Amino acid sequence: MKEYIRAFEGDVEGNIGVVACKVVYLTGQLQEAGSMVFRGGEGHGYGRMDDPSDEKYVFTRSVDYVSGACLAIRNDVFDFVGKIDEEAFPSYYSDTDLCMKVRFKARKSVVYTPHAQAIHMESLTYGNKGRDLMAIAKCFARSGVES
Repeated sequence: MKEYIRAFEGDVEGNIGVVACKVVYLTGQLQEAGSMVFRGGEGHGYGRMDDPSDEKYVFTRSVDYVSGACLAIRNDVFDFVGKIDEEAFPSYYSDTDLCMKVRFKARKSVVYTPHAQAIHMESLTYGNKGRDLMAIAKCFARSGVES
């Protein structure tokens, strides 16, 4: 958690809204080093199934969105954009929706930091159902992003 706080403290202009860490599977493979959203709305974890120690994943950078598995959000940004909408997004894409609201409504960055790491058992709670296309459409409609 110290690394999250350090990222916010280093942001003297207040441009960062969300910070998240490197997320790794129990197998040791990378789940994501931040994530990206493609033009059609599909999301993908950057570096998925790669070696988490690869040099591509060792620097802090802005990303499209991050996994809700382990993220920190500034209080003022949270108050402005609101909580994860569990009714609209009972599973999958709620983290993307939150990050899109941070980026497009609050006009703040979503940042990946490699200086913290979490182990995550993806889809354990909901099963591997895949992303719901209606959830993708809701996310883009709510954030004001044109597809």
